Amino acid sequence: MAMAAQSDGFQARIDRINNPRNVSYFDPELKMHVPKRVSKEFVNRKRVKRLGVVTVGVSGVLGGLAYIAVQVMSGRFGLLAPSEVVMFGVAAILAIVLGMLVRHKSFLHIGAQVMGVALMMASAHNAVWMFPDAVSQVTSTAYVIQVQATTTPNSIMLLGETYTL
Repeated sequence: MAMAAQSDGFQARIDRINNPRNVSYFDPELKMHVPKRVSKEFVNRKRVKRLGVVTVGVSGVLGGLAYIAVQVMSGRFGLLAPSEVVMFGVAAILAIVLGMLVRHKSFLHIGAQVMGVALMMASAHNAVWMFPDAVSQVTSTAYVIQVQATTTPNSIMLLGETYTL
């Protein structure tokens, strides 16, 4: 008798599974309904790679962080010449390497990283005006004095011209 009840329960489950109106099942791990049958067109479709705005923004931030690292290497440790061209080149290379580590390899990502370096070069002196003590601890007091003597707060230096915001 117990075997017949189990068999009936099993047969009822098989009927539910084979019911043509039953097109999905509930996966408790995913907490969602998963389709039982997927068309070949859906499976074989080509995935379009999209670049998100967030990833491009992150690439720009990586470029800014690379310039900060180069600034610390130059000011604190004296590893680099204080030339703007040298600092831009090293920071751009460092930004691209950091971008490769986080898999931001597209041309748009690399462009955003280089633009992040350029934006930081144009506006990093504002950090000296906002936090002179902290910047002097990270780089050097001579750098802070030199930046405060040659720049104005809340400005952007672009191609030798200063634009106050």
